[in-house]
Amino acid sequence: MSIYLNGQIDAQKSCSGKILQTSYDLVLGQTLPNNVQYGFKGTLDNVFLYNRALSSDEVAALFQTQTPIFAAQSAKFPEQLKLEQNYPNPFNPATVINYYLPKTLAVDLKVYNIQGALLKTLVAQRQASGWHRVHWNAQNVPSGLYFFRLKTRIGTVVKKGLKVK
Repeated sequence: MSIYLNGQIDAQKSCSGKILQTSYDLVLGQTLPNNVQYGFKGTLDNVFLYNRALSSDEVAALFQTQTPIFAAQSAKFPEQLKLEQNYPNPFNPATVINYYLPKTLAVDLKVYNIQGALLKTLVAQRQASGWHRVHWNAQNVPSGLYFFRLKTRIGTVVKKGLKVK
């Protein structure tokens, strides 16, 4: 096993033979549950598992490749209306909805149930361009599938959210 940090080898451990099954979850940077002696510090960008050893050239090529996550982070400001998936999803009892406006617009963000009935208007006002965040506390609504509809004069976007108890 080899661990690379910023494209350079940082640690290496030889191992061979049969891999034994365990009931422990895979935790990076920690050997056993409740043992924090080897805690990982920093930001983990990617994890790759292979059934063979990679050459140094293959590792270097991976480090130079832009991942979809990095590419998505590079485009922090979309050019069009964007409604992100609510989180957490499923949720109980509250969730967060993020959306992006490419310019100042009148915004209508509403929550509908599975039958299409309006449950709640979260936003009904003119808002400046940029990212916006809305919290919805659904404590008084039953478990089920809900729709978040973001409507402006330049478009409408709908996402689904699931409340569970």
